[in-house]
Amino acid sequence: MFLNELNRDESLAFINLVTELALANDVLEKEQEELMESFCDEMGLGTEDIKEMNYETALEIIKKSSKRIINIMYFEMIRVGLVDGECEFEEIEFLEKVEDELNISRAERIKFANYFYNFPEITPENEEEAREVAKVLL
Repeated sequence: MFLNELNRDESLAFINLVTELALANDVLEKEQEELMESFCDEMGLGTEDIKEMNYETALEIIKKSSKRIINIMYFEMIRVGLVDGECEFEEIEFLEKVEDELNISRAERIKFANYFYNFPEITPENEEEAREVAKVLL
């Protein structure tokens, strides 16, 4: 939703972390793959642009980002965890590890997760409201 605000390095770091999150349970769900493709479109990344990056390198890049950018990335990571209808244990562990590294508070995590329960699907009818609510959260 706001991923177009990320610079190129942040975008590459983010897509690598999201890929690790999606594969945390060793299964890439169709919904996760489609969402990741839409993320790449929003960030202007083609498959030829994506370079593999390890977890530590991705986090170092992200840690240099503003709090808003960090929140946007973590917010969208929660979306990936929930997009298939359930967040697996391994995905939760991965998200908790990232939130510790990025100093995401428990309150922020709960607010972000609640957003996706309130807006499980963005439709043309609720898109404007969903965007406004997300803008306030981030």
